[in-house]
Amino acid sequence: MGQKTYTIGIIAPSLPSEGKRKEKVQTAIAYLEKSGHTVLTGKGTYSISGYKSSSAQERAAELFGFLNDPRVDMILATTGGYNSNEILEFLDLSKIEPTQKIFVGYSDCTALSMAFQRHTICRTVCGPMLVDYVDYPECFEQLFLALDGGPRPLTNEFESWESLEKGRFPMAPMRRLPNKVSSSVGPALAANLSTLCLMLGTPFLPSFSERILFLEYDREEQKALPSLERFLWQLRQSGALRNLSGLVFGALQPSVAGEETATDTIERILGEVTAGYTYPVIYNAQFGHIYPSWVIVNGKEVRLLDDGVWVE
Repeated sequence: MGQKTYTIGIIAPSLPSEGKRKEKVQTAIAYLEKSGHTVLTGKGTYSISGYKSSSAQERAAELFGFLNDPRVDMILATTGGYNSNEILEFLDLSKIEPTQKIFVGYSDCTALSMAFQRHTICRTVCGPMLVDYVDYPECFEQLFLALDGGPRPLTNEFESWESLEKGRFPMAPMRRLPNKVSSSVGPALAANLSTLCLMLGTPFLPSFSERILFLEYDREEQKALPSLERFLWQLRQSGALRNLSGLVFGALQPSVAGEETATDTIERILGEVTAGYTYPVIYNAQFGHIYPSWVIVNGKEVRLLDDGVWVE
């Protein structure tokens, strides 16, 4: 049996597709079409409005159209960036019928993914965007495997990279915080840390209770480690971390890991923000703004075990 093919709607919810990004988007679309998929490019795919692809109203209208288009099986984002969250102000979720469509994206797309889960709009996947294809040509194969495959382990590879230009670096194994329970189970909830914090206090967040929360962080400030820490404390103080079944934190990019010292480490930070909580905490997972990166299907059952992470 051949691989399932999809009719894919392309949106640019954040940054515009210009320069090298445009070339990457075009290369990825050509690959998808050659693989048998039907690709529908929205008007905003190549539009430019400053550091956004188009206005929030235009992006919302395009996304609304794809969500209601019976031809579309999957919606793929061109890239991340900033300001996907403003789309939600102009997207009337009450007028969208629940569907089995699949929305795929990560990083800034977290804002849309959270809202779609909260309002049961469609299936959501923390997975590759079009710009990822050039740096990691297997990314869409991994996406389709995650959608169609059965139970499987999520493991770290021997090496990772941020882009082909920056070269490869050794991938250390996953680690666990001590003094936590050894195993747990729950539905996956995957997010970018800083974008998730933007959603706190809004009507667009799903429940965190009994979920396995996968978090990844992308450097946004010159001092990235202190920024990461304050975002995690914001999550703790909001109550979001209190009733989890488990926490999986993605590997730090090399430039962020380079800020660690004898006292300031991701282990220390995670230990302090989860103090008093007994669920398993795993870190240095191959997940986030690195290649390869795990594809996480939100809502799918995940088991955290002594020997690793398993998707049911």
